[in-house]
Amino acid sequence: MRNELVPTIAIPAADAWGDVNLWFSDTYASAPALMLFLAALLVLPPLAVAGLMLRRQRRSPESTVLISRPSLRPCAERRSVTARTELAVWPTEAWVETASGERHVVGRALLRIGREADNDICLQEKTVHRYHAVVRRTSDGSVLITDLSGDEGNGVLVNGRRVAEGRLKAGDVIGIGEVKLNFDSGPV
Repeated sequence: MRNELVPTIAIPAADAWGDVNLWFSDTYASAPALMLFLAALLVLPPLAVAGLMLRRQRRSPESTVLISRPSLRPCAERRSVTARTELAVWPTEAWVETASGERHVVGRALLRIGREADNDICLQEKTVHRYHAVVRRTSDGSVLITDLSGDEGNGVLVNGRRVAEGRLKAGDVIGIGEVKLNFDSGPV
């Protein structure tokens, strides 16, 4: 008598899952490529969202921050990182001058110095490496020279002192191998 009073509860979710599993296995047997494509369609979007969230969490505090509309951001969300720009603080013109009087302006692109013909300043002396140094502007408007000849190379001298990378100022004498170049700058 007791068994008659307890109703039997049917679990529709278990039946539905069994039907889906049966459908999936039958369809996979007849069209495996289609089923793999459908599985990828279901799995890839959540993985992409998870990847974006992880990528945003790993952003370095030194990374460049794009500020689209700072006036629309809440105060608590503002960061102390300043956006970097390509504009110089003090607009100046800078150039490197060879012994023959050729003037090479340091613009936005690298100014390449070496013995190969594709350098901006091509020096034919044997003490100059094929790709010896580069001169470039920084985002704050200063000019840097970087030695590409390596520790075993002839190096780069700025005012007689060897540097791997050095900040240039007006009147500096640059030594590339046995060649002397003059650096100068002035207001635009």
